[in-house]
Amino acid sequence: MEIKDLKELLRSLAKEEKLLELKELLDSQYSVDISAALDEIELEELILFINLLTPVEIASIIEESNEELQKRILDLIDISVAIQVFSNMSTDDIADLLGILYKLN
Repeated sequence: MEIKDLKELLRSLAKEEKLLELKELLDSQYSVDISAALDEIELEELILFINLLTPVEIASIIEESNEELQKRILDLIDISVAIQVFSNMSTDDIADLLGILYKLN
């Protein structure tokens, strides 16, 4: 599935509040594709998608995301989820991410 099609399908399912289908779609896609589809997505939709994902899935998506999306995602999760996300990332990725957060603040 092309990224544009994935983004449109994600938005459609979110708008229709078809959460089960949305979760199944997210589960069936590669993290890099989800990351590309979530880039530049509206805040309300991003919140919905992040709330459907496990910390392991969030970590995988963050690792594939650009700096701006990484910051947007981390701004949406509370510290307990962030700790779980970081526990599923390599120390190099965590260091890079903390450097990005420091630079952007």
